[in-house]
Amino acid sequence: MPNHLVRCHAPRSRTRYTRLRTPADSSIITDLASWKFARPSGLFRYRLTNQASNTREVFIKIKPDDKSVLEVAAAVGELSAPGLGNHLLTYGQQTGLTGCHKRELAIYRQNDTRFKKHVPNPYLLIDSDADLKWIIAMEAIEQPIYMDIHSSASCWSPSGLYVTTTSPASAAARRWCSPAFRATRRSRPTTHV
Repeated sequence: MPNHLVRCHAPRSRTRYTRLRTPADSSIITDLASWKFARPSGLFRYRLTNQASNTREVFIKIKPDDKSVLEVAAAVGELSAPGLGNHLLTYGQQTGLTGCHKRELAIYRQNDTRFKKHVPNPYLLIDSDADLKWIIAMEAIEQPIYMDIHSSASCWSPSGLYVTTTSPASAAARRWCSPAFRATRRSRPTTHV
């Protein structure tokens, strides 16, 4: 499927494409959904080369639909703890998985320049419920820094800290962590499932 997508949407000027490896090209839930429902999904990296030997690297992200993701999560949950899968299916609307196949497409459709300067440029967005295709083709970031919450603070460069602390997400995080906002969150009733 990704090869076909690249052929169909690459410029008609004899563009060559080469599949590349990436450290982040799989997800357990995405892989299982792809296998269970026999539809391709995942993150694929390609190098496109035109007749003038100009190259561009792109990521193609093929998203499984939210129902498939929830079914797979429920199956894995049931294996982990009997009854958990049934709870996931019963309360699936409350898991945050609803609309997961549409959410990222919506993010890349944003026009706010403050946001767009912090995310990869999307080249192609396909949002087709009829064809069961939710696809993002985006620029590949050169020398990305892979970090998560377990990464050491010493991994951060001064420029990385600057970008992180000046982005719109950073402003939202500062608001979320502010004592005034936390007080409003504590005063709301909570529902336990």
